[in-house]
Amino acid sequence: MTNLLPLRATRAYYDTVAEDYAERVRGAFAQDVWGRAMLGGFAEEVRADGGLPVADLGCGPRSARTGETAAGGASGPGVGP
Repeated sequence: MTNLLPLRATRAYYDTVAEDYAERVRGAFAQDVWGRAMLGGFAEEVRADGGLPVADLGCGPRSARTGETAAGGASGPGVGP
């Protein structure tokens, strides 16, 4: 049987800091020119390869990165911790 205690402790920690983290990073990606350019290029590659769904794993509070990727033509879920 797997010991779930570390997983539960990690989830409890994330829950205690999630709102503060979301507030701190809100709008940060809007000023990240290089990050947006990188995701734009990635979205172009996805479209050129048939536009398959893309998962944004570890994206935190459903950041602008997920929206930016979708705006570039790539779609799929955003999954945070």
